[in-house]
Amino acid sequence: MKIDLVLVDLGMPVMDGLELIDHLRRDQATRSLPVVMLTAALHARAPIGVGLLRKSLIRRDLVATVEKALVHG
Repeated sequence: MKIDLVLVDLGMPVMDGLELIDHLRRDQATRSLPVVMLTAALHARAPIGVGLLRKSLIRRDLVATVEKALVHG
């Protein structure tokens, strides 16, 4: 199975989204995967190279951000 993109929530219960992104970036097999992070936090900042969407998003914004992440990796 080929993974094209990782869509991750910042506020996950066991490991937060930033920890997951850190794990992905440390592993050679996953470090180049495009990542988009979702959050309800108003002042959250995504790591460099990670797309960020607020949970109040609209479908058009989700599609545009995913497309951009897939094109720019």
